[in-house]
Amino acid sequence: MKRIIFCLLAALLACAALAAQGTTVIAPALQPTADTTAETQQNVRRVPNTTGESPKIDAGEIAILDPDTNEWIIEPDPWPTTNRTLADLYMEGDWVCMTLMTLCLVTMLFAAWKAPNWIKELGKLALLTGIFYMMFRVYSIFDLVQSSGIDISFPILCSGFRVALIAPMYGMIIYGVSLILRIALQPRI
Repeated sequence: MKRIIFCLLAALLACAALAAQGTTVIAPALQPTADTTAETQQNVRRVPNTTGESPKIDAGEIAILDPDTNEWIIEPDPWPTTNRTLADLYMEGDWVCMTLMTLCLVTMLFAAWKAPNWIKELGKLALLTGIFYMMFRVYSIFDLVQSSGIDISFPILCSGFRVALIAPMYGMIIYGVSLILRIALQPRI
């Protein structure tokens, strides 16, 4: 019965990962032109500073107090927040790797019940899997840069490193959970 539940849970996690698949499109950076600079200047508004009151701003705007003129400068937020869900991070971190680490987590939770001595080892396995996939991703980034023969922009390179770091961070979280479980299950003195 326990094996059936474990297999069903593993299949459910794998199906959730497959259902969350999406595609990522990297758009080229826009080069600033005179038209966009003038357009940006039109979106800026100034509000006088009244003591003890903050200006009324809309969503997606930022307000900065100018100490020279004592006015609030309200402009569009240059760093809009991205609405990434956990499923997006799961898919960006390579669904195969993340599924393997999630299976380590589920197995670790079952091991806490049946085989407490395996908890730390399963956490280490998840951490090792994340580090292996990070090294694999970094190797493929360097291979792409070398084989393409073109200059890769720094933001695109950084986004590749950001994606490469998702799996080890998840592995570290699982390893931390394994340490906490091991401490919780140790006999009391």
